[in-house]
Amino acid sequence: GAEYVFAEDWGEQEVGIKNPVAVVLDLTTELCSVVSIGEYTDISVGQAVWSRDELDVVFVGWDNLPRRLGIIYCTNRKSALYYTSLENGKCTKLTDGNGSVYMPRFNPQGTKLIYLKSACGGPHHTCAQLNMVSLLEGLVHKLGQMFCV
Repeated sequence: GAEYVFAEDWGEQEVGIKNPVAVVLDLTTELCSVVSIGEYTDISVGQAVWSRDELDVVFVGWDNLPRRLGIIYCTNRKSALYYTSLENGKCTKLTDGNGSVYMPRFNPQGTKLIYLKSACGGPHHTCAQLNMVSLLEGLVHKLGQMFCV
């Protein structure tokens, strides 16, 4: 039977969680819908935040490959930021995926996305850099040097 087929999960306190997704619950209709990740099928979704107009969602997508080795305590896993329009379901990768990104937050106007980025591998909870994506320009800006938390 299939009960003996190995299916990798995220481990640690996330045993049994294999492919997390973001879900939107419409309180008026009481319907749930999964936020589209488009062509990016080898990621696990987390840390989702609403846009200011609540028509879009930004989230961190952690690479499922080459393996899942924990996500709670291993904060230096390869990941990228993604932007999904809830109106048309289009998903766009905002960052290059060359590092570990986390804690995305919008500015009060909703035009810029601020987040932390650190190197993949090495010690956990190490130095990070404050970055910003200008959603109007589509450009990533480094806001400072690496700092240690």
